[in-house]
Amino acid sequence: MELKYWGEKTLFKIVSQLGKPLKVDSITKQKDKLNFARVMIEVSISQSFPSIISFINEQNRHMDVIVNYEWKPTICLQCKGVGHETSMCKKKLDSKVWLPKNSRKDNNSGGVDAEGFCVVKAKGRKSFG
Repeated sequence: MELKYWGEKTLFKIVSQLGKPLKVDSITKQKDKLNFARVMIEVSISQSFPSIISFINEQNRHMDVIVNYEWKPTICLQCKGVGHETSMCKKKLDSKVWLPKNSRKDNNSGGVDAEGFCVVKAKGRKSFG
């Protein structure tokens, strides 16, 4: 990326495609080392992290900028947790499936009525009187 794009406002406009720009490091701000610009960006954990971002410069030319990330979040696709990959997930998802019961028998009941309710026979009720 050319030096003319290294101003804080310009960098913030370019990297805002990735997230919310927070600050530029002191070396980038002072233009001490010209190998790369370094910007801190607040991003969403669930977003994609492209390796190239594009913009149109002041001469209406298409420009591509290679993006390197110091850190990307590792997200488990199984439990949606952060910090481990799906292959290392300790939470096992239940593979339980709800199935209707054809007939239900209960020791204290007379069976199931036409609407699927259990018929319960009252045993030894005490009346308080």
